[in-house]
Amino acid sequence: MWIGITAGVVFLVTLGLLFYGWLVLAGLRGCSRPAPLRRVILIGLGLHASMLLVPPALSDDPLAYAAIGRAMSAYGRDASEELGKSLPKEDPYRQLIEVYPRWLAYGSAYGPGFNWLAKGAARTGGDNVQLTLRLFQALCLVSLAAAALVTAQAAREAAESSSRDESAARAAALVFLSPMALLEGTANAHNDSFLAVGMALFVLAAVRRRPIWAIAALCGAVAIKTIALLPLLFYLIHLCRSWILPSWRPKGASLIWMLSGVALVCTILFFWVAMPILQDHLGTTALLLGSKNAPYPMCTRSLECIPRALLHFVMGMPQASWYLGLLFRAASGVLLLYCAIRAQVGLSALGWMGGFLFLHLLVLQGWSQPWYTLLLLPLLQFAPRAFLPAMLMFCVSGPAHYALDFPLDCERRQWLFGLSEFVEFLMTAMPPSWLLWKQHKAGQLAAQQA
Repeated sequence: MWIGITAGVVFLVTLGLLFYGWLVLAGLRGCSRPAPLRRVILIGLGLHASMLLVPPALSDDPLAYAAIGRAMSAYGRDASEELGKSLPKEDPYRQLIEVYPRWLAYGSAYGPGFNWLAKGAARTGGDNVQLTLRLFQALCLVSLAAAALVTAQAAREAAESSSRDESAARAAALVFLSPMALLEGTANAHNDSFLAVGMALFVLAAVRRRPIWAIAALCGAVAIKTIALLPLLFYLIHLCRSWILPSWRPKGASLIWMLSGVALVCTILFFWVAMPILQDHLGTTALLLGSKNAPYPMCTRSLECIPRALLHFVMGMPQASWYLGLLFRAASGVLLLYCAIRAQVGLSALGWMGGFLFLHLLVLQGWSQPWYTLLLLPLLQFAPRAFLPAMLMFCVSGPAHYALDFPLDCERRQWLFGLSEFVEFLMTAMPPSWLLWKQHKAGQLAAQQA
């Protein structure tokens, strides 16, 4: 236990140092100018290369990626098939994934684009599981470097002529030197690193006012992971509003009430009409949305976990807990519609999109994992000034919860598991929420929205 506590403290200190260095090199702390672009890339390559010294250690997801690719490349099985059925027991990937029995009941929850990448990595790695995991790490490093360079080009083109070099360097630093990119991108090899490339290409297309290319970039991201549907829907709704009703600027309160009704109806229709189709054809993805008969609420490290856990475990009302989850999904729909409609045409729409994704991940994402924030990194350069401090903090508070995993990862006592979930939520959500509250008290959020 004491070894785990010591490791957790060392992890938090290291994370804090990475955070401070990130802010300094991005020109957001200590000096007004970011480091030159070339220096940002060289420092980033050095830091990311150091993450390759050990295989992924803080998450079992990369092992699942490798197992999915192995089932496809070696045995010709479908990616969505349960790993317990698609991999024979003597397979080296199966023997390792059995340490995490829950994965044996699932197949791929990802898009065809990522399944293709996983198949290629597993084919290259062959029977060497560690080599396959290293390939995923290398692919994530390359993806994040590409995302940083593309975002830098977008920031250069969007900035005034006198500040183009600084804007490009800051944009690259915000992506490539982020502790989130280092830990969850390269070290833990999460496939959300590929989403960062899609988002960076979208940002570049949006800056150049090429909506077709912007939509294509987001569709490419959706082919990796379904969470990219959020920015795609945002952008499509924003385009429709700007083309059909370019001068429409509804007032906030009336718009929220109208959108609340629309979102509630859409949520009900989705779960009663589309959910059975998802369960038949995308079963693993549908599991992330939960079920009325699930043994526990499908949420972690999120605000909704608290009332849903009380309803499910304390009051013995699992169906009421699930319906409450539907209300949170409807609230996310309201926020998406509100931000997409209120966003002005031009670069400010990128700020509105970044604000929406941040608030969704902070408050309304039921199954909240820190690596989802990799999707947000290319938008930080264009984030509303009032939101930026909280968004930066979120990139650090997310992985901070790993400090608890060092001493408690092997614990199986239910009360301690529930307590650690609550503390992880506080560690993840409270620091950025406090910064948002400070901006609200100072009147900055209202001024930004106006």
